[in-house]
Amino acid sequence: QAAAQQGQGADTASYRELKQCLDSGIHPDNLVLTGAVKNENLLSLAVDHQVTIVLDNYDEWNLLKKICTEKQKKVTVNIRLGGFQFEGKTLATRFGFSLDEAVTFIQHLQNNKDLVEFTGLHFHLNGYSVEQRVAAIEQSVQLIDRLQALNIPTFSLDIGGGILMNYLENA
Repeated sequence: QAAAQQGQGADTASYRELKQCLDSGIHPDNLVLTGAVKNENLLSLAVDHQVTIVLDNYDEWNLLKKICTEKQKKVTVNIRLGGFQFEGKTLATRFGFSLDEAVTFIQHLQNNKDLVEFTGLHFHLNGYSVEQRVAAIEQSVQLIDRLQALNIPTFSLDIGGGILMNYLENA
């Protein structure tokens, strides 16, 4: 409710979170659905309210495509990235498209502009390594450049997962 009163948005991960934000008066343009597992009810709620959805895999895309077709509605989507390289190793991730898969998938989305509009990229890293985040940002920006060369604009890059904050004066 405080976020709604201040005109702020929220990152939602579940049906209940998304519904509470909508019921609190947060404008759908200020919401994003990032939950790692999105079922039909959750995706339907997001589509009904035109909330941007972060897609993690082809299963979610197929379900979203079905919902958008049935409802005859279009929604904006971001694509979650994973598989970043850091110090010669691939960073572990539970969800998201590899960088190469993402290009192919986003090109596929361009053929479905009647249902979805690609607007951005998202990633979620576990832990708080600044160096890993910098590597992921650099690789994401390189992907944005690749997409731009294909005439596919990217309007946002969400670096989810949080940034370590120390709220205590001392240990």
